[in-house]
Amino acid sequence: MKQHLVIFLFVMQLVYGAMCAKAEPPVYEGRQKISMQFKVDNDGNAAPAGSILNKPVRKRYRLRAGDKLRFELLNDKYKFESEVVVDNQGAVNLEYINWVGVEGKTLEEASLAIQELYAKDYFVNPNLKLSLTEKAPIRFKIFGQVANPGYYEVPPGLGVDLLDAIAIAGGYTRLAGKIVLKSNELERPSEIRNFKIKNLTKGGKNEIPKLIGGETIVIGESLF
Repeated sequence: MKQHLVIFLFVMQLVYGAMCAKAEPPVYEGRQKISMQFKVDNDGNAAPAGSILNKPVRKRYRLRAGDKLRFELLNDKYKFESEVVVDNQGAVNLEYINWVGVEGKTLEEASLAIQELYAKDYFVNPNLKLSLTEKAPIRFKIFGQVANPGYYEVPPGLGVDLLDAIAIAGGYTRLAGKIVLKSNELERPSEIRNFKIKNLTKGGKNEIPKLIGGETIVIGESLF
């Protein structure tokens, strides 16, 4: 009897030991090292590499007629600065090189074009600075089912969106149902977007596209 008891206690000890081994928590080996790569976008914002690829690309401003620019030529022996306006032909008049087409270009692209012209005949490694001092008024065309179709111009600081433009044109008629918005032809590539009025008015203010100038808006009839 005593022998059976000893065997029983031995077996129970083995079972208990196995159960404790399974329940034993894992050995802590320190905090796991996480490696994360970052990328910096054109605006100087840092973000994880995985997220920055999904970030919508913000379009850079392209110069247009009516923009006011400050031009500075900063060479050691010759310094020159002036305020210029992009004319209706999309050009600015600068010292020595005369008229230079800048419409449709970003500031960086326009600066490079001007620098190349000065380097060609006048200066070695010309140092220049081009900055935008005042944007041109926002101009847009609107046709179709609005009270007063035509060409419109508003100050650049108003922040006009698509529904604001329709209101400026007197509002849409009872037949209006769809909107076609064509971006400025200077945008590369130009973009055509379609909207339904009933959906656009239901969305939040942030969902309504902003106008930057040069857009064409066509208000079509509703099919129902």
